[in-house]
Amino acid sequence: MAVSSRIRMLGWTFLGWTLVGLTYTAAMVGSGRLRHQELSWGVALGINLSSAYLWMLLFPVVAWVARRAGYEAWQWKRALALHLPAYLVLALFHHVVWFSAYWRWGSPSYIGQVKLATVLRLAMPWRLHDDLVLYGLQLLTLYVWHHARKGEAERQARLEVEARLAISKLQTLRMQLQPHFLFNALNALSGLVGEDPGRAKTMIARLGHFLRLTLEDQAGTEAPLREELRLLEAYFDIQRLRFEDRLTFQVEVAGEAQQALVPRLLLQPLVENALHHGLARRPGPGILILRAHRRGNRLCLEVEDDGAGLPEPCPEGVGLANTRARLRARYGAEASLTLQRGDSGGALARVELPWEEA
Repeated sequence: MAVSSRIRMLGWTFLGWTLVGLTYTAAMVGSGRLRHQELSWGVALGINLSSAYLWMLLFPVVAWVARRAGYEAWQWKRALALHLPAYLVLALFHHVVWFSAYWRWGSPSYIGQVKLATVLRLAMPWRLHDDLVLYGLQLLTLYVWHHARKGEAERQARLEVEARLAISKLQTLRMQLQPHFLFNALNALSGLVGEDPGRAKTMIARLGHFLRLTLEDQAGTEAPLREELRLLEAYFDIQRLRFEDRLTFQVEVAGEAQQALVPRLLLQPLVENALHHGLARRPGPGILILRAHRRGNRLCLEVEDDGAGLPEPCPEGVGLANTRARLRARYGAEASLTLQRGDSGGALARVELPWEEA
């Protein structure tokens, strides 16, 4: 336990026993007035605070017995066998030590000139009763504290398991994207082998470069947007060979947005979807625009093309379905993926997710 935590615990312990002493002081003064036996607040405070602070010094012994007895319900027999003798020993010790000290140095108005043996004998029944209440109060505090810490530990363990499962799921979804992309790239490459072997060779080299970039950090599930843009540029080097002059790629990303954390391979399936379903069916040149900006505590990403637009109905392939599942697994309801008609007549894919800076 850290030093600051120990100091804080000691402070709360001292405050708790002070409150116990003040409570008994008020009860003593009040009951004395009901019996027309006036007792000053100073004398009552001396009696009850000193008694409470002596119990505070004995509290570690109570905690040790509680640990030996156990805190679970099924251990009640063991707890009873240990706590009952512990209570009697500590109560008798407290009774003898406190009354001996107060008889020697305390207020004569409370004890008077009565012999110590008489004081101990006469006060024992009600002191044992009070000490039973205080011992039970200490046990209750220890049980509540133990189960609160146990509940917090279980909650942290559960969160850790859930986080590991979420990361595993995200990694599984991410791994599904790579063979999906590779299949599409190889399909495009097969058409170039017979038509233009030189372009096909260049495409193979760029495909290898792209795959190396995707494998640089297999363990990470997120990356700054600037790294995703670098990966996307390698992807477009491949697609430029396929589309030649028919494709123009524009990036409109604010400088601040480049520092945002995004799931790895988030943009590539959106761009691939725009190329495959939008620009590939367009007879002439096409433009694909990537936008990214911060809006309050949200990051907004857009992929827009001026291609053939959204089909009716609009089915979701592996890439979009996978992306939607990754967003749901990572952010829950705080992230969204929408498809709509863009201003240029093509399709617009918009992703909104919580802002997290790298």
